[in-house]
Amino acid sequence: MCFRNEIYNQKPITITTSFYDTLPKYGSLDFDFVQFSRPVAGILPMSDNRFKALISKLYLDELSAAEPSASRRVISPAYRKLNIAVYDFLLELQKRHIRVPDLYNHDIVTYIKLTPPKENDTAPEPVNFSGRRLLLELQALFCTRWMTSRQARFILDKWPGYFGSTRVDAALILFDRILDLYNYSQIFASLTDAEVGQVIYRLGWLNLWSPLMPEMYYELDLTIYEQREVTKILVQLAMDEPGENWQGATFGWDRDAPMPGWVLNMSWLTPGNFPQKGYLRVEYYSGADQGCSPVWSSRRATAMNVLAELPQQFDAFLAHQELERRKTWKSAKNQAIVLESADAIAAAELRALTPSSRSK
Repeated sequence: MCFRNEIYNQKPITITTSFYDTLPKYGSLDFDFVQFSRPVAGILPMSDNRFKALISKLYLDELSAAEPSASRRVISPAYRKLNIAVYDFLLELQKRHIRVPDLYNHDIVTYIKLTPPKENDTAPEPVNFSGRRLLLELQALFCTRWMTSRQARFILDKWPGYFGSTRVDAALILFDRILDLYNYSQIFASLTDAEVGQVIYRLGWLNLWSPLMPEMYYELDLTIYEQREVTKILVQLAMDEPGENWQGATFGWDRDAPMPGWVLNMSWLTPGNFPQKGYLRVEYYSGADQGCSPVWSSRRATAMNVLAELPQQFDAFLAHQELERRKTWKSAKNQAIVLESADAIAAAELRALTPSSRSK
C-alpha cells in the first residue's frame, strides 16, 4: 500500500483494503501517500532551458528579495552530512510527540507581499503570495513533467525561508517527478536537520534511499520494518565490500544504552537470526584511505530492494563514480567521505544518456 503514518482520531492505524469496506462516516484521518509507480524506461527529464522557463513562473527570486531579511537562508552546502539532530527529530515524529499537521498551521498561510515582474508594459498590482499558493503553483507546473534531483534541489535552494516547513511539502511534491531517485538524498543539503528528519519520516527509507549511495550516518530502529531492511542491506555491503566500512558502529536494545564492545556479527545474516529489535548507529564509509571500495555488483543487487531504479546507463554512471573515487577525498576522524558533488554525478550521467535530447 502507498499509505504511510496513518492516524485516525489521534490513534495509529493501518489502512488496508478492508478499511474501504467499512469506511467511517465521521472522524479525522491523517496519512502520507507515496506514489510507487515509476516512469517508463527511456523517458527524459526536461532540458535546463525549459526548466528555467518554468521556474520563472514561481517568482522564487522575487519572493526571496521581498521576504524579511531575518528569514533568508544562507547558501546551501554542496553536501549535507546527516547527524544526531536529524534523528532526534525523526524519533520525535516516530513517537508522535510531534504531529506533522501542527508544523504547518502558521507556515502554510504566511504570505509575502510581492509585485510580479512587468509584462506587456502593464504595471502589475502587488499580490499576497502565501506558502499554500506557492505549493499549488509548483504542483501545477510540474505534475506532468520529469526532472532530475539536481533540478529539484535548485528549487528547494531558492524556496523562501519565510514559508518554513512548506519546503518539506515542496520536496514531497517533487519526489515522484524525479527520474534519478538514487540521487534523491542530495536534496538533504537544501534542508534543515528537522526538515531532513521529516522527509525521511514521511517518505520512508526504502523509497528515498539507494544502496548505490550508502555513504552516510545512520540511526536505525530495528523494530521498524523498513529500517530493519536498510540494516540488512548495510550488513550485506559490509560483508561484501573490503575495509573498515562500518565506522563508529554501536548497537543496543535502545538508543541510549549501547552494548559495550559490540561488533557486527556475521550470524546476523543467518536465515531467521536477524534481530527484530535494537538500535543501530553506524556511519558507512567507502574511502580508499581505510582500504574501502565499492563492490558494484553487490550494490546493484541490493538496489533491487528499494524504489529507486538503477541508472539507465549504468556503465556511464559507474565510470563517473570511479573517476570521482580517484580524486582527493576530504576525510577526518569519524567523518564520512565527501564526494566532490552529487550534482556532478547526476549531470554527468544525464549527459551520457542523451547529449542533445530534450523532453517536454
